[in-house]
Amino acid sequence: MKPAAEESYVVGTSEAELARLLRQHALFRPACMEAWRRAGVGPGLRVLDVGAGPGAAALDLAALVGPAGSVVAVERNSRFVSHGQTRARASGLAQLEVLQADLLRDPLPAGPFDLIWCRWVAVYLEDGARLVERLVPLLGQGGRMLFLETIDWSTLALHGSGAGTAAVAGFGRGVDRAIAASGGDPVLARRLPGLLAAAGLQLEVLEPLVLGGDAAVTEWLADVIALMGPELVRQGIWPEQDLTAARAALQRAQNQPGSYAVGPLQLWIQARRP
Repeated sequence: MKPAAEESYVVGTSEAELARLLRQHALFRPACMEAWRRAGVGPGLRVLDVGAGPGAAALDLAALVGPAGSVVAVERNSRFVSHGQTRARASGLAQLEVLQADLLRDPLPAGPFDLIWCRWVAVYLEDGARLVERLVPLLGQGGRMLFLETIDWSTLALHGSGAGTAAVAGFGRGVDRAIAASGGDPVLARRLPGLLAAAGLQLEVLEPLVLGGDAAVTEWLADVIALMGPELVRQGIWPEQDLTAARAALQRAQNQPGSYAVGPLQLWIQARRP
């Protein structure tokens, strides 16, 4: 039985998972920096980072807004909160505040914010639509909300590595089932644009994001399966023989020219409050 603060995390919040999340941020960081630039993030802005995890994105955002701005990062898990607070102090970013709170139940930091940033969070909640309802009033006039969410884990794939590629595809489908089993909604991202529009926000960007084709993405996939695969096996969602086959295929792919991985289909969603 996982502690209450970990129940909606598919793979928990161990030190190994914390380290994996930091490596994952490094992979996605260039795409995030471009999305923040497009959303107008710069000196002096006030930013809310919801579901901040160990705070890697919050640190980048704090550097972008500078001492004249501020970033409030909200995370439920105490281990991640402690890590984010420690890194903020070590980095000398006095403009970054890391708080512990449940996004659906606890009071949220008072607005108005110029940007609300949410990455890989909404689909894991038992009521992602409620999250949108809580966040919209925190936006200032002209403020933006920026989501990055996975639309479809079943699009994850490994190519050119022979046996085991089907097992990798099965893992992607298994992640969707694990999210649903933990109380989340794996297809919420498909409805998010409509929810934001219904809340009175103007949609500015709907852009797919798929990473793939280089060694870093194959390494990322091996990392994800190493941490998440055993948990899916434990839950009876993914066969153990498929975990073994997928690991072998990924090991071959990292040393076999022409083999490559493609990450799951994701969506950038940017909306503005008029």
